[in-house]
Amino acid sequence: MAIPRLVELIDRYRTAHGVSESEVARRIGMSRENLRKWRINGVSRLPDRENLAAVARVIGKPYREVVSAALFDTGYLTDDQASTPRPHDEVLHDAISVLTEATRLTNQPMRQATSGQWEVDPDPRAALRIDWAAFVTLALAGAAANVGSIEEALAGRPGSWEAEMVRRTLQAMVFDDKDLLRHRTEPVVVDLWVESILAQIDDGSAPSRSWSISGWKAFLPRSTTAATTPMPTHNSNSTPAPTPFLSPPTCRQAPSPPTTPASQPWTG
Repeated sequence: MAIPRLVELIDRYRTAHGVSESEVARRIGMSRENLRKWRINGVSRLPDRENLAAVARVIGKPYREVVSAALFDTGYLTDDQASTPRPHDEVLHDAISVLTEATRLTNQPMRQATSGQWEVDPDPRAALRIDWAAFVTLALAGAAANVGSIEEALAGRPGSWEAEMVRRTLQAMVFDDKDLLRHRTEPVVVDLWVESILAQIDDGSAPSRSWSISGWKAFLPRSTTAATTPMPTHNSNSTPAPTPFLSPPTCRQAPSPPTTPASQPWTG
């Protein structure tokens, strides 16, 4: 039985922070036994809103992403539904709603208490509006990074004046497409040619080390670097970022490659 998506989200947090199953269950406010039931038996029914909100808060993921994982696990959403492109107007409406919501975000400044310690000023009148332009630019950078490059994001009409304005904005923010990748929010999929790797190890042509990903171990040459999911940077004037962590890469065993000499270095 495949690991439920909700449990996968929790496991990524545990792997990144070195947290035990008992501890993460405690932080969420549920028993270790119930968390194990999710892992072994699956998420058979939609958890309470309070539980989902607690999971999102603890692992530093948006509430909507956690709810989406739970909806998949309980059958309310399917891969076919998720892979079907939504209509242009529906996506545009959601994008406008998110950007409008961002215009209302605020930061609470700090104040010095009578004890001399600094604390967040609870007075709502002291709230400072966020840098909305920085928020929008970070969103553009994240979207471009998720598809691979600025030009890939603008491929629909690269010569338009709108494309040129977006291009200039992002080029002023990042050095190149490699630098852009630090804004990526979607997981990176790493294809492993397991048979070739094991053949190299058996042949003694490459020293190896043990690398644990998502609960299973693979032996990789020392020259192989694991890809991770870069997190977006946050301006000091923007809303505080959720608990940052690098999600481990999604690992899968690729089909057997064409006949390749065992001594040829592996590349990912």
